[in-house]
Amino acid sequence: MVFRADQEIGRDLAAVDWTSTPLGPVDGWPQSLCTAVNVLLSSQFAMWMAWGPDLTFFCNAAYRRDTLGLKYPSALGRPASEVWAEIWVDVSPRIERVLSTGEATWGHRYRRLEDTARDHRQQSRSRHLPHAASDAGLEHSIERSGYYSSYVRKDHVMATPLSLNTDRGVDGTPRVTAAGEIDISNIDVFSQALTTVSDGARGPITVDLSAVKYLDSAGINALFKHADEIDRLHLIVHPFLLRVLTISGISEIATVQPAPEDGDG
Repeated sequence: MVFRADQEIGRDLAAVDWTSTPLGPVDGWPQSLCTAVNVLLSSQFAMWMAWGPDLTFFCNAAYRRDTLGLKYPSALGRPASEVWAEIWVDVSPRIERVLSTGEATWGHRYRRLEDTARDHRQQSRSRHLPHAASDAGLEHSIERSGYYSSYVRKDHVMATPLSLNTDRGVDGTPRVTAAGEIDISNIDVFSQALTTVSDGARGPITVDLSAVKYLDSAGINALFKHADEIDRLHLIVHPFLLRVLTISGISEIATVQPAPEDGDG
């Protein structure tokens, strides 16, 4: 079941007439879209995703709770330009830039999408976020056909700085050991470490995420991409990450091993 990661939001997504959208019936969706939806629904952070030629809208429970208000559930399955019609003229150039360049964008003085929308709607919300007035930047990556898309609050990322080490395991296998958080703000560094340890070869590598308790969609994308480029990817992951990685489907192309509970390994 594509929407199994969240029973309530999944029920509402299942009720959408997907045949009337560019995505078509659910049973015909590509695996990349199914994986993206499951990762989105399993995240505890407020996230929305746009997919397909119309940037069809998806969101998770946290985003529904914190942001959508009366727009839910009618927003599900609609073009993002309709969901955020009141601010689309302001945000669409940024989104088109991401689509054309493949690069994430953010701005220190760019107010949160949902807060701007709230101002335009001129209506109260039943729940206001404590950071509603924050000028924290956003980072987002939106693709018409690709992996994942999300808005990430700058004050959510890098609570624990990322540290990386590359070496070889006792069996001689190249290894990347990470500690901290992996998200879109440091994904280039993480991806480079994966590339460096592979050194252009297709041989197996180990990625030790025992000390990583937060891995966002950008990190999962990087793991998928690298798994496709080598013969075997062996992941050692913190128990916190097991569920989201299982849902993502990466265990089908990589070995996923839970780390010992004391974090060693």
